[in-house]
Amino acid sequence: MPAPYTPSPSEFAVLCKVIDAVARTSGLTASHAEDFSQWVHLTLLERDYEPLTRFAGRSTLQTYLTVVVRRLLLDWRNAEFGKWRPSRWARRIGGAAIDLDRLITRDGHRMDEAIAILQDRPGAPAPAVLRELANRIPRRNRRRYVPYLEAERPANFEDPVQAEETSIARRKLLGLLKDACQQLSPADRDLLLRFVRDLPVVTIARLLGVPAKRLYARIDRVVLSMRPLITAGDGTAM
Repeated sequence: MPAPYTPSPSEFAVLCKVIDAVARTSGLTASHAEDFSQWVHLTLLERDYEPLTRFAGRSTLQTYLTVVVRRLLLDWRNAEFGKWRPSRWARRIGGAAIDLDRLITRDGHRMDEAIAILQDRPGAPAPAVLRELANRIPRRNRRRYVPYLEAERPANFEDPVQAEETSIARRKLLGLLKDACQQLSPADRDLLLRFVRDLPVVTIARLLGVPAKRLYARIDRVVLSMRPLITAGDGTAM
């Protein structure tokens, strides 16, 4: 079995840049952009970065990956929110009305946010026109998908201040982890991603074609090498 493909540091950097750009230009909220980024990385890892192996150089890598990630965005949105269709009114008006309906009804943006996103696009109507269209969008309840087991549990109150602090700390930690991963060798980064994916060590060993016993010490070494980088950026000491 051929060895899984491991992106080079430059390829990984371009991929991260493209994911951020697609999330930003698609109007994803900060939390949705974070979820989408993690989903893309895990999806490509599970596919052994198959799109990168098919890159033939007929365009720049950034242009090629932008097409790939935009297609993945459609899959992610369908998985997260289900198939979405604009209202009959928006379809009749077309253009900016559909975009506003999508941003407000499906993606959960406030009216001012949706207008700000659209007015920066080439050929967009004036802000006053966008606001008039936004005010005419039929109000629909956004669908919220709740796992069956979660629906069976009583709802717990979540402190919004604590939730925001937790979210900020989580994003900071993810940024530190990403920076630390960039300093690993491609082989160690691939090993760590597979480990984080919660694959058993014996499974990773089989995929890499090496003895399982050897991987335990190697994983410990990689994790220990990252710890100073993360704690230094976090301002904590071990």
